[in-house]
Amino acid sequence: MGLDNNTSTVSNEDDRGKREEEEEKEDEGESCRFCDKTQVVKRKARDMTVHFGLIASGNQVIKDTALRRKLKQDLDGHVLCVEREAAGLMNNFPCIVIRGICNYADSHKNKDWQEYAAVRASAFAKELLSVVHASEVARDRPIKEILGHVLETVSQTSTNVNKMRTHLDNMQDLRILEWLTPIDFGAEQNNVLPDMPGAGKTIISSIVIDHLDQEFQAESTIGIAYVYCNFRRRNDQKINNLLASLLKQLARQCQSLPNSVKIVYEHHEPRATRPSVAEILLALQTVAATFSRLFIIVDALDECQTSSRLQFLSELFKLQSGCNANILATPQFIPDIMDQYKGSLWLEIRATVEDLREEVKSAISDAADGMFLLAQIYIASLEDKLTTNAIRRSLTNFKKQDRSSNEEQKTEILAHAYDPVMERIGKQQTGLKQLAVKVLSWITCATRPLRASELRYAVAIKHGESQFDEEDMPHIEDMVSVCMGLITMDDESSIVRLVHYTTQEYLRARKDWLLNAHTKIARSSVTCLSFGIFEIGCSLTAESLDERLRSTALYGYAAKN
Repeated sequence: MGLDNNTSTVSNEDDRGKREEEEEKEDEGESCRFCDKTQVVKRKARDMTVHFGLIASGNQVIKDTALRRKLKQDLDGHVLCVEREAAGLMNNFPCIVIRGICNYADSHKNKDWQEYAAVRASAFAKELLSVVHASEVARDRPIKEILGHVLETVSQTSTNVNKMRTHLDNMQDLRILEWLTPIDFGAEQNNVLPDMPGAGKTIISSIVIDHLDQEFQAESTIGIAYVYCNFRRRNDQKINNLLASLLKQLARQCQSLPNSVKIVYEHHEPRATRPSVAEILLALQTVAATFSRLFIIVDALDECQTSSRLQFLSELFKLQSGCNANILATPQFIPDIMDQYKGSLWLEIRATVEDLREEVKSAISDAADGMFLLAQIYIASLEDKLTTNAIRRSLTNFKKQDRSSNEEQKTEILAHAYDPVMERIGKQQTGLKQLAVKVLSWITCATRPLRASELRYAVAIKHGESQFDEEDMPHIEDMVSVCMGLITMDDESSIVRLVHYTTQEYLRARKDWLLNAHTKIARSSVTCLSFGIFEIGCSLTAESLDERLRSTALYGYAAKN
């Protein structure tokens, strides 16, 4: 029960202290001393009246006639007054609100009746309590219990507010990390797992990363960062991008964005400049030092640019000397890389006979000589063999192939293994073969990796047409199928790529398959940019550019290449 001057009456239209037309013209004031005295309505003496009905609760004093009238209309004319001391109280606490009315809820607020209203409300409350039986009160929840619940609600509200603030901070932090690099290359000891291409080192790297994530997910003082190198992204895999990717990953794992990262951002972002390698290294060293232990995994290091990978390794070793870091790398046997790892632990990774089964397992294991990719191609070539003898004849052909330990000859063997696959592609129906040639041409000769939406759009372009027809676009599943296992799509990025870098080398050597591929890609790009949607000229707004990118999936590639 509250008894102060914050309770205001919502009067009937014929019962007001001032005329409403005059009220709306008057400025708000503490009293009516500046009002026109001729507008005062004279009333006869009245007795006190007790009203039972609806009391509106709010978070502010009502001092506006128009708002008062609207509240009354919204509540079907049943509201007696507006108060704010008991706002929300009845939601959690069983009670009767008793208020003393002392003003008219308009701009002519005065306190002349406040004391009288408070006394009358107190008197009525006292009289009411004298007739309430104690047994009725006992049935209600104790106020201690109710207030405890209210306190819990308030505490939860405070927690939610803090979470909202944290969320806003996280939004800004994410913007800073995305500015740092938008590229995701998704006791002290170095480990290296060198071997041939296709031997399964990437699978092992993924298993190691997953194990570390599971093992140390609750350890906030242990940092984990990794880089998957890819020969198709060599232009992106420059030293500054590689180091920035590590910095971005480690900064994400901190409870709050490190100041060293914010300093770099605040220095360069307003100037539209990029941080130097030295600045990234300094921030990386500062962030790395906050972890008690650090794990860094670098997969397929041999597929990185030669100049970048040597500097990258050198900087990793420097970083290791300043903190407790474990480094795992999975390159091929390349002299300049192995020279960097002198004195480190290394383990050779090869496929074993246990990875395959029965007679097929033994034959393919021998023929593949530890190269999982080659084993995959051999297995795929058996799909159309329907009899035991047909399968055995194929296995015999596998065994006849030379499996010299010379690396160049192993690459040659791998290339020979593609010939049956290409033969199977060529024996498909004409439409399927043509689709496979288009897909392989784009993936092999495009200047950058293509997403599934871009590739579907590219192979559907008809030269000489002024409009694009979406019904010409093939399904990505069909595109993968007609290529007989030579391409795959990354579920996370939707990028369609060849299954191995040797596939690209093989296809580029097969000029009979990719005849005039670059010319055809150029014509398709020009055709794309000649569609009617571009006749209106360049995009003048971000919205129009987004619309073009949405409706013309190949626009971004065609415009830049």
